[in-house]
Parts: sequence; C-alpha cells; structure tokens
Amino acid sequence: MYFNNFNLDEFCSGSDYYINKEAVTDEMIKNAEKLLGYKLPQAYIELIKTRNGGSTVNKCFSTNRPTLWAEDHIAITGICGIGGTWGIDSDELVQAIF
Repeated sequence: MYFNNFNLDEFCSGSDYYINKEAVTDEMIKNAEKLLGYKLPQAYIELIKTRNGGSTVNKCFSTNRPTLWAEDHIAITGICGIGGTWGIDSDELVQAIF
C-alpha cells in the first residue's frame, strides 16, 4: 500500500475539477492501459481507486534534487483519473499525447 500514512483529504482539494465521480474498475484500467500502450504504475492505480482524479490543495511540492521545473520543487495542479473529460483515456488527452 502506497498511501497508508498519507491523508488524501489534505492532499486533494474539495474542487470537482479533474474528478470523474465514476468509480474505477479493473476493466477501465485494462482499457486505459491498452489504449495508452503501457502498464499503469501500481501507486497510480491505488490512488485512482481511492479518488478518481482531482485538484491538489497545494500546487508545489518540495524535492531533494533539481528538476526540469525548478531547483527544489515540482508543480502539480491536478491528477487525471480514468474516464470523463479529464481522464487519461479521454479523446482530448490521448490526441495531445499521440
């Protein structure tokens, strides 16, 4: 379990932006993996089964090494789930990737 000691309610905002309220099923995961052409990380699967996407409370998160974004942090404004407008399997995102 990746999120045992992690409070998702403090991490995710109450905003419905990026959220798909449909519960994620194993079939949805398999279909998304087939569409994208790779296996989704187990931590991501665990996260979206708990909360299928959403905006984050904070937008910047500290790192212990430089990234392409900044010397000491990354920016995350939201996490895309599966299904719906902002799903990783949505037409808009798939067309943008491929």
